[in-house]
Amino acid sequence: MVEINLLPRELKRRTGPDYFRLAYTVLPALALTVMAVLQVGANAENARLQAEKEDLQLEVELLRPYVRDQAILNGQRAQLTKIAAVDTALRGGNKAWSGDISRFTSLLQASGARVALVGLQASPFNQPAEGAKENPYPARYVTRELLLTGQAAAVSDIVRFVRTFEARTDYGIQLGSFQLTATEPRVYTFNARVGIVGEPPPPKTEEKGKSGSDDAK
Repeated sequence: MVEINLLPRELKRRTGPDYFRLAYTVLPALALTVMAVLQVGANAENARLQAEKEDLQLEVELLRPYVRDQAILNGQRAQLTKIAAVDTALRGGNKAWSGDISRFTSLLQASGARVALVGLQASPFNQPAEGAKENPYPARYVTRELLLTGQAAAVSDIVRFVRTFEARTDYGIQLGSFQLTATEPRVYTFNARVGIVGEPPPPKTEEKGKSGSDDAK
């Protein structure tokens, strides 16, 4: 027996698979899944880059003091090179105080103080009268002095610099002002006077025969 479906075409039941309806259902879900996976991957990459950025910033902060110290040491090396050149020129001119600069820079290097000289001027020093209040070098007979300005990485370096020359009997030192710079690299700038002890003049003696001539008169 043969069955004949007499219903209109639009009312007939389809017996095969509906591929279009399946595609309409699956494709949006698949697209959303792919987008979610891509978004998770992008978020993970952003998190990794942010972590690397924070690590680099931390390294920069940790290295900042070393960079500052290196800048101080480089400035000190350059300044000492200039001073050595000046000292060599002065030795060629037979200046009496040319060796003072060389000896001073050698002691400064040996002290271990991280100090860079910015300016250095040598000049004679007129010893004040004994007991004078304005004497910057009490208990020392100073004949020459070095007027200097410099930079230091820390206050402890300035203290070490001052103590190095305070402990010597052939030098005197007077520290001026010092302050921390407001711009990077932040260092301490200071000025000081370093006195060089010389030979005191011989004591004055009364001329012989002076008293006798006065009595004869």
